[in-house]
Amino acid sequence: MPEIPLSIYFLFPSSVFILIVGAYLFWKKRNIATVIFFAASLLQFFWMLSTLILWQSVSFGVLSLKYPLVIKLLSLSVFLVPAFLYHFSLEFCHVK
Repeated sequence: MPEIPLSIYFLFPSSVFILIVGAYLFWKKRNIATVIFFAASLLQFFWMLSTLILWQSVSFGVLSLKYPLVIKLLSLSVFLVPAFLYHFSLEFCHVK
């Protein structure tokens, strides 16, 4: 079984930390910028979770997924993160 790179294990705690920061900002100060930041942090958390699940499900070059639909849905967050970060930067900088 291939070893999971150490960097994958470092990405997951950092995504949990970003999710906590996003949830805290969402809880304390609710405006459009914090809602978008919370959505981006949630998507980034799902992206790292799907990466971790994907690395753990690979064995000897053959993909054996236990939950293929979950992986496909969670990997959609990869495509949504840049859009949410773009809208967050527009709201944060008050660009019209």
